[in-house]
Amino acid sequence: MYVQTGSGAQAAIKAAESEYKKYADNAPFFYDFLDKNVRIALSNRNSVHALCLQLFAAIAIFISCLGLLGLIFLQHYTTYKRNWCEKSFGRQRIEYRSIIVGRFL
Repeated sequence: MYVQTGSGAQAAIKAAESEYKKYADNAPFFYDFLDKNVRIALSNRNSVHALCLQLFAAIAIFISCLGLLGLIFLQHYTTYKRNWCEKSFGRQRIEYRSIIVGRFL
């Protein structure tokens, strides 16, 4: 049942309770305000929106990290022959990996 109270909420509640008691003697009388229910529904919706935003941000960060790794591997494979030549002249494998990775950091 919807009761529009205006400024006299307590008087409207008492009137609704007396009408309720006429028809249901032993049943308890419960009431709730609509603004409380709306506030709960909106807070649930806002928490779902925040969770979705965090999820999409995590996915975007993951995809950007994959792109960076792709660039590193592309750089590595395009300089594959040069790296083998430098290795044959005595450069260690970790040295030229640090040179390639150092360009992106």
